[in-house]
Amino acid sequence: MQVEVTKDFDVTAEQFYDFMVKSICEQIQEELNLEVDPAQIKAGYTHKMKSTTKDGNVEKIRYTIKEAKRAEKFVTVFTSAKRKTRCSYTFVPTEKGCKFTYAVDINFADSKYEPKGFRGKISMISARNRAARQINASYDACKKDLKEQAKENKRLEKEARKADSSENQESEA
Repeated sequence: MQVEVTKDFDVTAEQFYDFMVKSICEQIQEELNLEVDPAQIKAGYTHKMKSTTKDGNVEKIRYTIKEAKRAEKFVTVFTSAKRKTRCSYTFVPTEKGCKFTYAVDINFADSKYEPKGFRGKISMISARNRAARQINASYDACKKDLKEQAKENKRLEKEARKADSSENQESEA
């Protein structure tokens, strides 16, 4: 099963890529209680985790970063006994920001696990809509994060000007 969603963003490819890597670090910290630095999020990074399926079974999943080129492409693979999911994130700079494409390709270990017919179509539509919602939520969170960073930078600049001003006044006295 393949799903692809493309969105135009008014943030740069670098900004969205960096936000995505930061989010991955936070997710690993939250889910696995592992401290991960953004510099570690690169091709070859891997970890194992357990996940509970809809039917209550626990499955082991291996998460691997296959490719990580800042502001160009990011590819991850989730492998379990039942399926292999390859997620590809592509960033293309545009005049207004970037065009972001998320593509997911799910290969089932056994065809009995793959949704077929009407159920398969519903599953694909549902997966595409879920991906679009997640991308929109990530974009909104990225914009909010950038706004907070700008606000913090302004505050720090103001403090630095204030400190420079008081140092100048002291040296004049």
